[in-house]
Amino acid sequence: MQLYNADTGDELEGKDTKTRITIIDDDKPGAIYFQESKNVQADASLDSVAVVIERRNGSDGIVTVDYKTTDLDDSPNTATAGVDYKPVEGTLEFKHGETMKEITIQILQKSEEETRDESFLVQLSNVTPAGAKLSKKSYMVVNIVTDAKAKK
Repeated sequence: MQLYNADTGDELEGKDTKTRITIIDDDKPGAIYFQESKNVQADASLDSVAVVIERRNGSDGIVTVDYKTTDLDDSPNTATAGVDYKPVEGTLEFKHGETMKEITIQILQKSEEETRDESFLVQLSNVTPAGAKLSKKSYMVVNIVTDAKAKK
């Protein structure tokens, strides 16, 4: 087999005319994951926290995933919707080729003297289309803390 220069049409000479080509199969809708593998730390002095959602292992077509914040349980260290954070829910839509989205959750402020160490969940569900997948971890714990840097 002869190889030719694409610009000039001249025949290429030499022994080093073979190469390996890897074709990446990106014709998959992918899987939805939380960017963080551990809990998300939210500094209580800030107005909001962002939870980053990633689309991995493919980005073909449109993929949607529902999300919702929810209280953890009835323990004292559970953040309460409407008191500690503003509850949110909705649907994220990843367009063709898009691999990252953010869910922004408002942190409700309290008196400065109050030390905070409270947690709530962000739950993912209902990924579409059928070929898209949801990570094994479908929820993320968000910790609202007085000093997020000290808790890491």
